Amino acid sequence: MTGPARVEVHTLTGCPHCRRALCLLRGRGIAFTEISCDGRPGFRQELRELTGRSTVPQILIDGTPVGGASDLARLDRLGLLVPLAAGEPFPRAVVRRSFTPFGLLSGMLGGGCGPWRHRVELIDRDGTVLRRIPATGATAGDLAAALNAGEPPAG
Repeated sequence: MTGPARVEVHTLTGCPHCRRALCLLRGRGIAFTEISCDGRPGFRQELRELTGRSTVPQILIDGTPVGGASDLARLDRLGLLVPLAAGEPFPRAVVRRSFTPFGLLSGMLGGGCGPWRHRVELIDRDGTVLRRIPATGATAGDLAAALNAGEPPAG
């Protein structure tokens, strides 16, 4: 780990999307610097040059634009926001669990592994899935931890 990343949030007073982004960051315990765009003529052009977008909020993590409130929420859903803000290396291994009705039926008939399927996904910092590795519920967490520690995956 290289240490916490610098998180900047460009906002406007009264903007509900800005408030949502700030609440998400506070809720995850992520330190950030709020940069108010209030009363700054030409701030939209500045944002466009800095991030490629002119809407608020605009969030930058270590100088890299990640987008607005919806983009921040997406990173959080993917399990990437906290590691990204902590300055952890990428790609990250994240455990995914999905419900399969067919597995429920086969489990009731005495076969299969039940309704849950597990896999470990290697995800890049922008949310792109680089690799999917099937795993059992018992081994998925250990596999993800090993991959995040830098150990090569088996197979």
